[in-house]
Amino acid sequence: QAQRRVIERTYFKDVFDGAADRVIVNGGYLKLEETLVMLESIDRIEHCFNVLDLMSKHLQNAMGKDVQDWHHRKKYYARLCQQALRFERGADVVFAIFGNLDRFQVMPYFAKEVITELGGKGVHPGL
Repeated sequence: QAQRRVIERTYFKDVFDGAADRVIVNGGYLKLEETLVMLESIDRIEHCFNVLDLMSKHLQNAMGKDVQDWHHRKKYYARLCQQALRFERGADVVFAIFGNLDRFQVMPYFAKEVITELGGKGVHPGL
């Protein structure tokens, strides 16, 4: 049986600052657990855009290296969309990700799945 992981909420800034220091300042990468906690700690739409910037930098750092993280990033993107849609401008985050497939290295099949799922729920007519 698979166990469901429980992620405790924390202050977004605490988690983001640690990740940003490693990714932006030191040229490192996002870590799975840390990123999941950061996504669960989103309290404002600005946090969503901060995460997008951090993900973009993570991908720049990984350019030309054998970083096999698509299976993690697709979880991040799906959860980020869910979190963003709680806010008035949440659709902007969804459009930022799926309107920039190259920047965020999103697989087209995944974009179609998420947009179909979100649009099918009546979340946003534009989807």
